[in-house]
Amino acid sequence: MWRVLVLAASLPLSAMGAEDPRTFARSLEATGDVSSALLEWRRLAYTRPDVAEEAQLKVATLLAQQGRADDALTAFEAFGAGFPASPHIPVALATMARLADSVRPNGGAPFRERLDTLFPTHEATREAHWAAHWDALAQGRPIPSTDPRAPLLADRLAQAAPGVPAAAAAAANLVPGLGHLLLGDWRTALTAFVLVGLLAWATASVARAHLWGLAVLLGFVTLTTYAGGVFSAYSLALREAREARLATLTRATDLAPKPLW
Repeated sequence: MWRVLVLAASLPLSAMGAEDPRTFARSLEATGDVSSALLEWRRLAYTRPDVAEEAQLKVATLLAQQGRADDALTAFEAFGAGFPASPHIPVALATMARLADSVRPNGGAPFRERLDTLFPTHEATREAHWAAHWDALAQGRPIPSTDPRAPLLADRLAQAAPGVPAAAAAAANLVPGLGHLLLGDWRTALTAFVLVGLLAWATASVARAHLWGLAVLLGFVTLTTYAGGVFSAYSLALREAREARLATLTRATDLAPKPLW
């Protein structure tokens, strides 16, 4: 009888010993408490060698989710140094490339080069390059891509481009207000036409009166206003092109870079 009692008493202890140490951290993630989950995964990374690989990887990915790019890069470096044979290394490098690009332009190039060298055929390598191409398009500085999705995306961007290129808008605005009118901003167009016209008339009137000092001043204001109108039309066309490009990228979910995790 006493053996049965001892066995019954030992069952809860055995169950506790067999409990997955990651359960609490995962439950914190499931409830959306990312900060607490991060602390718990960090604790496991240092205290539980049996789950340290996953824990360190979780620390890095949660930091990335929080937008802490520099801290996440450091955590991923620690993961790579601690677990160089992990099957998650390619995805970790691809994530690091995206994070580094967010910190500085083309900052992820070294990580993409490592992917090309170590994992040339891995899906993570392909997605890392596609993500770089995607981000460059969003910023208006396209880089070449051999990805089969590139022509499809180029077609969509071409269809969504505004009808008036920036250079054409600036050239049209050599006639004050015409560039803005072509871009659909008729209020600015009317204001520019009237203002430049009045300033030019005032400058000519003062010059005819031989008030040369005032004429030079008004002429300078007229030319500055005129040049400002040309630049404004150019900037407006660029802004519209960027907004159209970003809207197209937002809608192109089928072509967007795939989530890495």
